[in-house]
Amino acid sequence: MLTTITAILGIIKDLFKGGSFVKNWLDKRKNKGEAVSEGDDVLGVAQRFVKIYKAHGIERTQIPRLLGQEAGFNLADVSKDENLIRALDENIINKTCEVFGVRREWLDGKDIPIYPYLWFDKDMEGFIHFIVELKQKHREVKGFVIKCPKDKLKKKEIDYPIAMVFRGKIDHWGHFSEESIWRYYPLSDQYYFWGYERTRLQLKAMVLIAWQFGIHVGGCQLPQKDIEDLVAGTVFPGPLLGHLSYVAWHPDDYIFANGESGKVADHAEALMARTYLEKCGGMDKLVSLTGSLKIPNKFCDHAALVEK
Repeated sequence: MLTTITAILGIIKDLFKGGSFVKNWLDKRKNKGEAVSEGDDVLGVAQRFVKIYKAHGIERTQIPRLLGQEAGFNLADVSKDENLIRALDENIINKTCEVFGVRREWLDGKDIPIYPYLWFDKDMEGFIHFIVELKQKHREVKGFVIKCPKDKLKKKEIDYPIAMVFRGKIDHWGHFSEESIWRYYPLSDQYYFWGYERTRLQLKAMVLIAWQFGIHVGGCQLPQKDIEDLVAGTVFPGPLLGHLSYVAWHPDDYIFANGESGKVADHAEALMARTYLEKCGGMDKLVSLTGSLKIPNKFCDHAALVEK
């Protein structure tokens, strides 16, 4: 299990063996017979490298301190892109992408999403496996269901997309009580619409699955453009989600039936979401891993849970 930044990155001094990134990059281009210069293309790697750290709450000037003295980085190395690209090593670039879950091809400059695709449409068993992996990999996991302010969660409205993002704690920056460092997992290649019954039931089933594993899924709001960018994978979630209060709405209000919780927003569809989960084979898998349904009101009379 990855527990600390230093453990994740390994023995930093070993990561910097094998020559600088810029030399390797130029050599590859020369071997292909391409005209090369240390210009915008390669400097863009340095800019995106810094962007990864900033998107996770680590300022440019903090990178040397985070990586440690054995990495060989100093403030002069990160003072400007030209210095940074000569100090970078292939291994540390790859490890950075691994730690934060970023595609190496994106860092290299390809026009692709920042993160690998995570697609669970009609695949609740796959989503359960994903949650299990998150719990194994991270000491703390949180989830977000994100709608835009105009979306009033009406069942006949499909104009507004909804995004789902998870994050796992990597470590704390500095003292344990200071700001945490998270790795983000935006779900991609799909839009959820509250007005479309199947995706609404699937979304509720996913919130229920997360609940069963002890993961809180908070409801928050962002402008529609930000939601679309999150789903498309063109932005980092951290700067958008890091300072939200997560209480714009409560997704768990929609996953419990009468008598199970003090706040039940839709008794009938809470039961329908479970039926959906059963039909797609996810309920048996979920119960086998987490036990019977965990509800807020542990004294609930399950015999009374009949659809009204």
